[in-house]
Amino acid sequence: MRTRPLITIGAAALLALTGCSFSVSSGGIDTQKVEDEITTGLKEQANVTVTTVCPDNVPLKAGDTFTCTATTTDGEAIDVTVTQQDDQGNVRWEVTGSGETASPSATATSGAGYLAMDKVVNEIETGIQKQLGFAVTADCPAEVEISNGGSFTCQVVDDQGSTADVRVVMTDDKGTISWELIQETPATQ
Repeated sequence: MRTRPLITIGAAALLALTGCSFSVSSGGIDTQKVEDEITTGLKEQANVTVTTVCPDNVPLKAGDTFTCTATTTDGEAIDVTVTQQDDQGNVRWEVTGSGETASPSATATSGAGYLAMDKVVNEIETGIQKQLGFAVTADCPAEVEISNGGSFTCQVVDDQGSTADVRVVMTDDKGTISWELIQETPATQ
C-alpha cells in the first residue's frame, strides 16, 4: 500500500503564507510582475482575491526588501514583504501583516461566544485540499468558546489513513482563526 504523507505547512488567516521565488529583472525590479505573482499566489494559497500594489522604480540589490499592499475585495489591506534574493531580480514574498478585517473564510462564529465548528472544519479541509491537492477529513472538538489567543487541536485523516494534528488559534475575540498542520502520523498497515 502506498501512503501519501501530510506535509507540515502553515495556512489560513494569511500570515503564514509565503510566495515562491521567481525572477523579475529588467534593469530594476519588474514590480508589475511582482504584483501579479502576489495576486496569483494569494488566490491559489488562500482563495483570497486581492489587488496588489508595489512601489515603482525599485533598484536591484541583493538582500533589500520592499513592501507591497494587497487589498481584498472587502477592503482589508495585507502587507506583503518582498525580499530580493540576489542582484539578478530573483525575489521571494511573504505576508507579514494584515488589517483588522479578517478574511470571511477565516472567521468562524456561531454567536453566543462559541466558534461555529462546522466552519472551522470546512476551513481546514478546504485549505488542505487546495494546498496539498488531496482531500482530508477533519475532526475537531464539538464546542469551543471564543477566547483571543486560545487554541485547540483538531485531527485530519486522508484517504490512505495518514493522520496529522492541526493547531487552531483564535486571533481575536470575534472568532477569527488561523491554523497550522503540525504533526504527521503514518498510516498503519
